[in-house]
Amino acid sequence: MSTTPFTEVPSLTFDGCYRVPADVFTLSRFREWVHGGDFPEKGRASFIRGSVEVEMSPENLETHNAVKTEITGGLRELLKQRRIGRLYSDRAMFVCPEADISTEPDAMFCSHESRRSGRVRQVEWTKGSGDFVEVVGVPDLVVEVVSTSSVRKDTKLLRRQYYQAGIPEYWLVDGFRSELVLHGRTPFELIRILGQTFVAFFIFFFAFFIFFFAFSTFIVIFGLNDRKLNVGRTPKHS
Repeated sequence: MSTTPFTEVPSLTFDGCYRVPADVFTLSRFREWVHGGDFPEKGRASFIRGSVEVEMSPENLETHNAVKTEITGGLRELLKQRRIGRLYSDRAMFVCPEADISTEPDAMFCSHESRRSGRVRQVEWTKGSGDFVEVVGVPDLVVEVVSTSSVRKDTKLLRRQYYQAGIPEYWLVDGFRSELVLHGRTPFELIRILGQTFVAFFIFFFAFFIFFFAFSTFIVIFGLNDRKLNVGRTPKHS
């Protein structure tokens, strides 16, 4: 891919330091900006259907950072055992041109099968550089942990675009309400929700619970098609 140098254009500035050029209104232009020299070191930006969503607030250490750490740690250990794909953690850039989206999920999983089929791939921005900076296509799983500054983005905007991208499973974790909501492809309606019974395990035992949950409920990311819920949880139907 070639990169078009930025010229001086009008911009929006957040907190006096986060400058978003006013011409960043297409996915291709957003990607040029992200991988160019003008992209800010602080904060996070997502491109969602022509809009740039900026987050400047630091992560809450208990309801966001600790939860995200336990989720990725639990999934990493599980995937090491099963060897069925690769887990990408926070700050890995996801792009799906078909859904007009670019963002950095808290975690995403890509199976070996999806990578072999070309359904998802790692992409260099500068061809031949060996510097792979994007995951392009359709991951098998995307995880977002809700923060105070991302409620609308995580629960509405990203949920809609992840469905449009064809992502099979979306885990939406709410540390404030101690809930794990899983969305599937029917059509991205609520499949199952874990509420108050989950509170005791929410942070310190999350890694163990993720292992138990994934193994016992046959989650789609582990290559099994059986969607039966056999641990006493009833799916909510629309």
